[in-house]
Amino acid sequence: MASIGGDSIARQFVRERLDFAIPGALAVISLIAAVPATAAELSPWRGVYECWGPLHADGTGRPERAVEFALLDDAVYADRDGARGRYKLTASGMLTMMSGPLSGTRYRQTGGLTFKLVGATEDGPAICSFSPGKDAHAAGW
Repeated sequence: MASIGGDSIARQFVRERLDFAIPGALAVISLIAAVPATAAELSPWRGVYECWGPLHADGTGRPERAVEFALLDDAVYADRDGARGRYKLTASGMLTMMSGPLSGTRYRQTGGLTFKLVGATEDGPAICSFSPGKDAHAAGW
């Protein structure tokens, strides 16, 4: 019988510890979630972003080469032909091409490695996604 009483005391001790620990852990989690993302956390990977127009009924999309880009560093981009310009990425996820061949073109970051063209191509909206393995410094990718 002594071991049954000991188990009961141990369970009560664990319950008391959990009653204290769980609210503390939840407070830390909610505090972390309330901290806004910084521009560094929104920074996309450097490299090539290929763009695709709206999907057709058969699930295929059309490449939108005119709005594709490669991020070369924290401020410089290149188009498919290798022409360069400057870009700006805001903390809210708006990527704006400030100069160069895509000057004035804007994209909304929808995920760390995906952007949606603000406005539309002749076919409709375009989505641009990171393309690993492509050399951003090579013209034509």
